[in-house]
Amino acid sequence: MRCELEKSANYLEKAELLNKKYSNEVGLSPYDILDLLADVEDETKLESNWPKFEKILTHTMYYLAQVYKSQNQTVKAAVYCHTTLRRQLQGRDFDPIDWAVNAATLSQFFVAQNNYGDARHHLACATHVLDSYEAEVSSRSETNRSENHEEVLESVRHRRADIAMCWGKYGLLLLSVSWDDLMRHSVGELVDDMNKTQLTNSEEDEEAAGTTLSNSAVEDQTEFCSYLGKDPEKPHMVFESLEVTAIEEQVTAKRVLDFDQARKLFLFTQKWFIQAKEFYTMNDYTSDHVQIVQDISKLYRVLVYFENSEDRCCKMHKRRIDMLESVLLELNPRCYLGICRQLQFELAETYSEIMSLKLSRFERETTDRAHIANKVNHLIEQSLKYFQMFLDTMLDSDGKMPKEFADGMFRPAMLAYFFIGRLHSKVISPDPNRQLENLKASIQNYKIVCDYCEQNSTAAETVKEELWICKEMVQLLPKKMEKIANSMLSL
Repeated sequence: MRCELEKSANYLEKAELLNKKYSNEVGLSPYDILDLLADVEDETKLESNWPKFEKILTHTMYYLAQVYKSQNQTVKAAVYCHTTLRRQLQGRDFDPIDWAVNAATLSQFFVAQNNYGDARHHLACATHVLDSYEAEVSSRSETNRSENHEEVLESVRHRRADIAMCWGKYGLLLLSVSWDDLMRHSVGELVDDMNKTQLTNSEEDEEAAGTTLSNSAVEDQTEFCSYLGKDPEKPHMVFESLEVTAIEEQVTAKRVLDFDQARKLFLFTQKWFIQAKEFYTMNDYTSDHVQIVQDISKLYRVLVYFENSEDRCCKMHKRRIDMLESVLLELNPRCYLGICRQLQFELAETYSEIMSLKLSRFERETTDRAHIANKVNHLIEQSLKYFQMFLDTMLDSDGKMPKEFADGMFRPAMLAYFFIGRLHSKVISPDPNRQLENLKASIQNYKIVCDYCEQNSTAAETVKEELWICKEMVQLLPKKMEKIANSMLSL
């Protein structure tokens, strides 16, 4: 297979060079096979061969893109995909729906490379081309409409939903990357401050620390940007014939730095996800619909990171819960087991995140603590319920947990046990008997993680940090239980 791909690439690269060489060095009207067989040269006919000649190069670019993709030369494949789309526009020889979908699909490569300038440009062009085509088709009089007029409009609506999902992915990933960058920057500042406190120890150490930080910034470049050597926030692979500035100006291509900027990006992204969800309904496109709901949930989750208000964070998490629970209730676990597991685990995590916010408030407050404690315990119950639902999906026919988990399920299962152990230890109760019960439950779940990891040492590497904590808790919690038991005896 690899040999055949190399052979294909070799032929196609030769064809590309020959085409360009002929255009640049010869420049005369090209002949096709029929012209070579004709008795008399027809100059007008020869002139009309240029579009066909250019179309051959466009097809060559297209096939080269496919070959490079198969060879995992993703950057070159993207460049040739863009060139193919640009040449199709120039030659006015393309299907608008296919062109728009291909441009939007290519944008996802740029997103993955953190090149949001080119990603935004390709999505804007996809939106522009599809909007223009829909307007043209809709404006046709009844006498000029094709027999499949309604099918064409339905296809436009379908592909518009696909492009909407691409816009949604663009915004979601940009928001996530923005937060990750802010966190790395904060850690970098912390490291820098720590280095400054050690200035008196060694000037050489100071210089080394500075070099390390600057080198990490230099190395934080995507493969795509290294290939082009340009700013990833600006489009460099553009379609000059399309004017899409108005569309591009609706959303940033830069990292957002605070809540106001994050909220603006959030609202833009949410709008596109909702538009996609209107087409991909629960009844007709169950998996796609659920995926969009999960993406909207992730969007709220990332926005929470930028929010400082505890109450608003809880409200956003509650919105996540509402949308995820409503979807989960409609799914049949037998038909959508994998999706149900994802939703159960995310719901458990979300309840746990709200619980952590409420628990920190409980520890700060001096009044109304009983109400907050009840709220914390209710959230713990809900989180435990969904973690247990998740684990129950893995029970064998005898109602027992398997000795070995299916591929990819070991870490989620161990994390569920780990979080269940943690949640039991967070229950607020003045009753020492209940405290002992919860600590005992914590130890049991932590031990399950330890035992499974001991039997599956290779898989244990996937939960290395959690395993270390479990081992520590198994040692520490019995001492805590002993203290509570002793305090009960002294009463």
